[in-house]
Amino acid sequence: MTAPEAPTVPVDQDKLTRAQKAMLALSSEVATQLAEDHGA
Repeated sequence: MTAPEAPTVPVDQDKLTRAQKAMLALSSEVATQLAEDHGA
């Protein structure tokens, strides 16, 4: 998932990684919840 325009400000890789991990964890939980809700 790359943005069409790269930011000119330096990116804090550590914060970015934590944000990405949090986002992945959230997506994972949502997917699991949906699966449970649908009796999977």
